[in-house]
Amino acid sequence: MSSLARQTFPALVLVCLLASLVEAQPLVREAARTARRDVEIAELHLRLYVRVDFALRLKRLDSEIRLTEAQLASIKRILVQYRLLERLKPAPLLGTRERTKLQLLETELRLQDLRVERLLLRRYHPDQRRLFELEAERARDRERNLRRAAQRRPISDSLDARIAADR
Repeated sequence: MSSLARQTFPALVLVCLLASLVEAQPLVREAARTARRDVEIAELHLRLYVRVDFALRLKRLDSEIRLTEAQLASIKRILVQYRLLERLKPAPLLGTRERTKLQLLETELRLQDLRVERLLLRRYHPDQRRLFELEAERARDRERNLRRAAQRRPISDSLDARIAADR
């Protein structure tokens, strides 16, 4: 390698390095803006879950349970009336009575499922809330790290200062 090539090669490498660093700064700033949006999204998920989703799901379950309990009581009253009619010979409305017994079973099972769902919703509410909090915290950490990287003095500036000092 000639002496001219040996002298210009480091300068070419430095110019390429500076060009890539100058181009990287806007990318870091854009990543920091994206991270800020991610923080806002995570915080909105948490707020909506705590203030809206959980409350609405719990209210819906409570309403469905009340309605199912009322349906269950109604079906039981109907079955009592059918038992009174069984004393007559031949027993009228046998098919209707059997369908009503199936409705009773279906309603009891639905009520049991709704109560279990409500129990699980309440039991795991703190875990779900914590999950959203952790997601928001992770997004804030990522944003903080990217913001620090974007605020650092670009390496190209410090290299320019060193080159100027060497002259």
